[in-house]
Amino acid sequence: YLDMDDDLRKYFKFKRDIHERGHEPEKVEEIFEQRSKDSELFIKPQMQFADIIFTLEPAINKVFLNDYEYKKNIPLKLVFVTSDSQNTLSLRKTLVSVCGLHVDITHDSKKHKVMLTIMGDVSSEDISIASNILFPELIDFLDYKPIFSGGMLGVMQLVTLAHIYSS
Repeated sequence: YLDMDDDLRKYFKFKRDIHERGHEPEKVEEIFEQRSKDSELFIKPQMQFADIIFTLEPAINKVFLNDYEYKKNIPLKLVFVTSDSQNTLSLRKTLVSVCGLHVDITHDSKKHKVMLTIMGDVSSEDISIASNILFPELIDFLDYKPIFSGGMLGVMQLVTLAHIYSS
């Protein structure tokens, strides 16, 4: 489940629809508001059933988010929560040592949940190296060579693979 900060979601929507697709700001705002209602009704209730919850937030002060240039990439913070604690320690170690990310880990023993908070920037090449370390037989498992993204999207790919791989 992807639970994105609403201001960040709006930033990405405006960046894409206004600055890349040429849509009018008023129309984008209207569509955003319509979809927000649908999200509350149909999407957000699904979070309670998720095996992994990704929360994507801006790593900058939200006051500056509206002033941030659409041509720049916003530094992001990823928080993920899972009940699968088997791979989280090796995942954390690899994200720190190979990818150079800052990773905090918290255990909630009452709810049997593990939460990792990840900040920093990482290349797709480092994500690929990390996947080779964490999942040496990944190509055999997937039956093809995966293409990894950089940044937090790549980290989400690794986390998802770690979850699938441990199942």
